[in-house]
Amino acid sequence: MLRVDSTKPCQIIYAIARHDYLSYVIEPHIVQLNPNGEFSFTHQRLFSNTAEEFTHCIDDTDRKLIKILEEIEQGNI
Repeated sequence: MLRVDSTKPCQIIYAIARHDYLSYVIEPHIVQLNPNGEFSFTHQRLFSNTAEEFTHCIDDTDRKLIKILEEIEQGNI
């Protein structure tokens, strides 16, 4: 996982991940796009504090979902 450059094109995705204690969970990630507009291998997990860096890639619904998904993190339960 590499840090996404917020000045370049990117897209939010929601991934399903297996968690040892919580079974399957949904995780928001931001993925860097290649020059041809396809997904690259560069991605990072989004949290409320990092999401604002990618305002051009996410909307208000994404912000709400990121906040909800952050609330159900194992450390918060």
